[in-house]
Amino acid sequence: MGEIRDGFFYHPDGESPEQQIQRLLTGEHNPAFDDLFSTTIQEADSEIREAERDRKKLLSQLVALRNKLLSLRANRDEIKQAVQTFDETGEIAPVLVPACEAMAAKEQAALRAADTPTKADEIAKAKAALAAKLPDGWAVDETKADDEFVYVTLKCRRAVVAPERPSREETRTRIIERVREAFETYRLDFSNRIRPLRPVTVRPSPRASP
Repeated sequence: MGEIRDGFFYHPDGESPEQQIQRLLTGEHNPAFDDLFSTTIQEADSEIREAERDRKKLLSQLVALRNKLLSLRANRDEIKQAVQTFDETGEIAPVLVPACEAMAAKEQAALRAADTPTKADEIAKAKAALAAKLPDGWAVDETKADDEFVYVTLKCRRAVVAPERPSREETRTRIIERVREAFETYRLDFSNRIRPLRPVTVRPSPRASP
């Protein structure tokens, strides 16, 4: 069974950086539990973790690309050898048959282009048919079609339009200013303080047998 050594307990209202900064903004912080710069440190750590994830992802992609390149070069050598064999024996190895990806893509593009006028006509008819039947306040917003269906998006203005909201950047700027003001207001509460030790759970030392 573990025992708690010297130290302070965590704040009962939560110890996350977000909870700490919220307490600071309302003036309900407690320097014995809270860290003035916990949010700043958390943001820096989060950016580091994200960069590390990106680095690992890129390294993984680089390894995969290297393996693909080695495979392609080996395939090229095999094709070269197969051509030489053909020159000597007339045998056409399977590796000499092209994949024809470009030709297939070109043919598919031609098929889609041939269907474009028909698709446009069906979209126009569907839009006109719906527009004539829509109640007041409704309108056709967007239309599209695939190989099987025609899709029509309708729109209607809300009865109560949402109030105009500030942009994300405006909101962020306002919050930063509030935090900066809180830092200035309460900085003396945190300066030169004795940082509390966090609880540490340890195993008690076994007692010697009598």
